[in-house]
Amino acid sequence: MQNLTKVINDFLQKSIIIENAENIIGKELIPKDVSGITLYLISRINLEEIDIFRRAATVGRLALNTVLYLIVGPLLGIYILNYTDKIKTTFIKIIPKRFKNHTTIILERINKVAGKYFRARILISIIVGILCTIVLLVLKVDFAILLGFIAGLLNMIPLLGPIIGAIPAVLAALFISPFKALLVILLFVAIQLIDVYVLSPIVLKYQIGVHPGIMIFSLMAGGALFGIWGLFFAVPTVAILQEILKYYLLEKNKIVS
Repeated sequence: MQNLTKVINDFLQKSIIIENAENIIGKELIPKDVSGITLYLISRINLEEIDIFRRAATVGRLALNTVLYLIVGPLLGIYILNYTDKIKTTFIKIIPKRFKNHTTIILERINKVAGKYFRARILISIIVGILCTIVLLVLKVDFAILLGFIAGLLNMIPLLGPIIGAIPAVLAALFISPFKALLVILLFVAIQLIDVYVLSPIVLKYQIGVHPGIMIFSLMAGGALFGIWGLFFAVPTVAILQEILKYYLLEKNKIVS
């Protein structure tokens, strides 16, 4: 009798579990009719298509921003350097006469600061390129000099430049061994840390007179407010503002005295 009761209880429990499972499957996964199945499949396909398009749009936007940054930034710099005199002359023409003298002096100071900053970036990139070349030669990576030159050249572009410049060297090392590729990544990161926290502050302080602390703060603020372009223009903008402030204080002291 006890065995019969146990069998009945087990059967009832299994029936309840099966019924619950059927309800869950029926509600969550299986539509009740053929039209429901069709609508269900269409909705799933549409969701997947939307997700794919969203991801593709995100990747495309990132790629476009990167290309624009790598192309527009250097071209803008070259344009400004080549047409500095024309830009200055045009700008002075629209300034009232009483401000022309001050404006001319300030623009000359800005021009000097921009030139010093550009030369400083070239010097920093040469040093970084030499360090990268030494690392690649020590690790016996093929085309070490060429890859070091590429890394140094792209180091002229803040943030993205060093990353893109490291990719060819990492790929070349990967053909030798994954361990060597890892070493290249670690050593290139170390070189970038030296550049950001030691080399750039010292060279730029010597060239344009901006304190390293102010320089680092300007990079953080520029990046937070304006993204990549903020990083690109942060230091030269601070240097220009510093020159304008110096000139203002100099003129103010002349008036007082």
